[in-house]
Amino acid sequence: MDSHNCNKKKFNMNCPMKPSKWRLVLSALLGFILVIGFYSIYRSRQVTLHEYKTMQFHMDTYIKIIVVSGDREEAEMAMQKAFRVFVDLDSKFSVFDPDSMLSRLNNGGSSQINDKGLLEIVEKSKNYAVLTKGAFDPTIGAVKLLYPIGRENPVPPGNDEIERALENSGYEKIKLSGNKLEKPADMIIDFGGILKGHAVDRAMEVLRKSGIESALVDAGGNIRVIGKNAEGKAWRIGVQHPRSPDKIMTVISLNNRAVATSGDYQRCFFYKGVRYHHVINPHTGKPARRAIGVTVIAPDAQTADAISTAVFVMGKKKGIKFLHKEKLDGIVIDDEGPAITSGLKDHVVLDY
Repeated sequence: MDSHNCNKKKFNMNCPMKPSKWRLVLSALLGFILVIGFYSIYRSRQVTLHEYKTMQFHMDTYIKIIVVSGDREEAEMAMQKAFRVFVDLDSKFSVFDPDSMLSRLNNGGSSQINDKGLLEIVEKSKNYAVLTKGAFDPTIGAVKLLYPIGRENPVPPGNDEIERALENSGYEKIKLSGNKLEKPADMIIDFGGILKGHAVDRAMEVLRKSGIESALVDAGGNIRVIGKNAEGKAWRIGVQHPRSPDKIMTVISLNNRAVATSGDYQRCFFYKGVRYHHVINPHTGKPARRAIGVTVIAPDAQTADAISTAVFVMGKKKGIKFLHKEKLDGIVIDDEGPAITSGLKDHVVLDY
């Protein structure tokens, strides 16, 4: 070979390539192959996410669970485990089941609480009662049982009946020391203002332990979400107009938070033109009249549930002030219209 020709700048296939150039070419080629390989693996592992939805009836309401997953079997197994939470908690804490753990607690005065779940919900219920100065009160079960909501030809109780029931009510009368509970023998504790939210939180824990990263759990308006929806966006929750059932008043975007709505329009009856509903004012023993709808956003469903009930009793002015004090957001509606916390004003539009 003519060495003179190999020194020319023009490329010549007959000229031997220097070792350093060979290494550069081989490195580039290897890098290209690795990139293609990793891309192929990435593409093969990409999973298409879907929203899997299931609904069941528990705790006297419809429970809806939505799970975002790329695996139908995983999603369905996780949802069934989550529904089991509602079944178990309802059997333990139903005030209507004479064999439930709560009914046995209500059958006497002093009790030793050996179940950790029961002790937890008793403690939290009393804490919410203290926080709200009795606007939320789990001890008015005897009063609530006087109102025949859901029965045929309902008639509201008389004032004398209400007064007698109130004599055995009042969260201040509960004494809790460790796991020992003391209460009036005729007091009926009712977790109705907190149990659905509590169950939603426990169900969400089950979903997370099952490997679910994005989900929505809705128990009759007590909603908690984690992660994003199947489109990778925040969950959007519609809030019903309290006087127009088919109208959505506003839509709230939620990220890893909870929302609860209390209203006088779903569980109620009319007697002589007056609406009697299930949100009872613990101070009067009668349906709360200072609001018609309340929506509260909180870090967890249990808090949202309890506080929405309390704010409904407080009414619009005191309720909004309380939400600001507790650094929570919400909407409070009375007969004159809605009020909204400052943290929501730039994020929702009310069509009222």
